[in-house]
Amino acid sequence: MKVLHVAGPSGAGKTRLIEALLPSLPVAWVIKWTHHPIGQDKPGSDTDRLSLGGTPTILAGPDGLVARWALGNRSLLYEYMARMLPDDALVVIEGHHADSHPKVWIGSDPPPSSALVIGPAAQGDSHWLTAALPLTDKDIINASDFLRHHYQRYLYTIGRDAHE
Repeated sequence: MKVLHVAGPSGAGKTRLIEALLPSLPVAWVIKWTHHPIGQDKPGSDTDRLSLGGTPTILAGPDGLVARWALGNRSLLYEYMARMLPDDALVVIEGHHADSHPKVWIGSDPPPSSALVIGPAAQGDSHWLTAALPLTDKDIINASDFLRHHYQRYLYTIGRDAHE
């Protein structure tokens, strides 16, 4: 599967940029990492009891699916998705800035794995798209226009074998 990874500090504009970009991308999945606890089902319900007992649970309803399981190693989710999706599937990852894969970083002080930085920078540095933080509406338009045409430069591949 192909991955476009967008990371940066909370409130920088990651979700807004992804929302602006998604309509122009091939069909994509989105993984949104959060440091907030994911709310449990109604206390005492059967779904709540199963998930609290540690059983991986997929809750299916008329409006979609929610999967719940303990995720010790984040790369296990990537491996699972790579096995499930076609090789050319596009997955947009939001968050998980500590991941060592290349990423689009929104903010200042980018990690070494940043392939593109969107934020305050000196003019002329091609590694950066200069923008205010948090991203303004104009910055979102400029960055999404740029990424619409160049997102493939910032993709990486996760194969069906996690060691690929």
